[in-house]
Amino acid sequence: MVIWRGTTPTIQVVFKTVDPANITNAKLTFYTEQGTVIEKDLSTAEVGSTSISWTLTQQETLDIQSSGRLPLYVICNWLTSGGTRGVSVNDTVKFKKNPVNEVMT
Repeated sequence: MVIWRGTTPTIQVVFKTVDPANITNAKLTFYTEQGTVIEKDLSTAEVGSTSISWTLTQQETLDIQSSGRLPLYVICNWLTSGGTRGVSVNDTVKFKKNPVNEVMT
């Protein structure tokens, strides 16, 4: 996964066998070997018919990349109303430099 610094990317987790409408808890976690860098829960996500999506803010992408803690990974843990817990594929996040390193308004 590639994220441009200072942008507002949407991270989408696609489900093939689970109906996202049955997911009662989900966490999108960006982390390094040293621990969690940012975590977003289901209340900040958009639930679609086959996916759950989270959009990062400009400030979040500036802060994550500025932490200097690399490599950075992203993963989604989820729980259904029936008690089934699952996890997405663990993905490596690569940041691209952006000459405009500020929150644009």
